[in-house]
Amino acid sequence: MHISDVTRIASNIDVARTQRLLQMDKTTQPGEAAPADSTEISRSAQQISQSLASGEAGFSRISNANMAEQGLQASSQSIVQQTSVAMLAQAIKSPEVLLELFK
Repeated sequence: MHISDVTRIASNIDVARTQRLLQMDKTTQPGEAAPADSTEISRSAQQISQSLASGEAGFSRISNANMAEQGLQASSQSIVQQTSVAMLAQAIKSPEVLLELFK
């Protein structure tokens, strides 16, 4: 399951809860105590925004880790390539040195 799926599901749960609270608030009669007061709705809205921020932060951390891994692989491949070029240069130079001895 992808992090965006988890965030979407959490958001849907919080949104559904807030919608239920708002619906309950609409059905109360004047003078009757509202089951969902503004503080509870505010708390639900705050939970939604915290869930979204948390999901985005998690996705960002995963993305950063993937980029770091790719950078590490690129560095590793570069080192192997440089080593190969150095070895090839030495292999080419060795016969030339040997030929210089015969001159």
